[in-house]
Amino acid sequence: MANIGGPKTSRRRLLMSVMHSILLYGAEVWADALKIEKYRKRMAGVQRRGAQRVACAYRTVSEPATLVIAGVIPIDLLAAERKAVFLRKAERRKFVAKQEARAQTMHEWQTRCSGETRGKVEKPDCVYCGNDRDDAFHTFFECSKWIEERQKLQSEVGCLTPETIIDMMLSSEVHWEVIASYVETVLRQKKVDETKLEARETAR
Repeated sequence: MANIGGPKTSRRRLLMSVMHSILLYGAEVWADALKIEKYRKRMAGVQRRGAQRVACAYRTVSEPATLVIAGVIPIDLLAAERKAVFLRKAERRKFVAKQEARAQTMHEWQTRCSGETRGKVEKPDCVYCGNDRDDAFHTFFECSKWIEERQKLQSEVGCLTPETIIDMMLSSEVHWEVIASYVETVLRQKKVDETKLEARETAR
């Protein structure tokens, strides 16, 4: 499944939910096995590939970041949650057990994310213009690499700012498609350039 284009996010999430149903079959029995890192990594590797497709993320994005962007709870926490619901449903209604287990899951996920240090790159500099932070704002609004594409976009939809872009995208289907096309063009080219850079570094 391509990162750029392809199925809509809703369909990607649907496929992700099907994958989770398969991965978590019988988790009430084997959830504790994921406390062993070797087993957790095997399951997490499959889940990460699915989350990358939901988030349209590059493969270089770390596992924790990919899951957060995609809104996908780590597989070991999901398995533990299913086991907790199974054990508690005899004491209280299943709906209440699910609510309590999910609250605990989200708390553990938040704690895990707060202590996470891994990111996409060690140096966030823009490889095109040298800006000290290559984030979404810089890429979309500032980077000189995309000035021609940006000028073409603004000639069609008008001046864009972080405060107006959402309203502009929602104002018409044409504006949505034009802005989405600009984003896809930039991300596709960045992916091509990233692949070339990785190939050069590997060849050294």
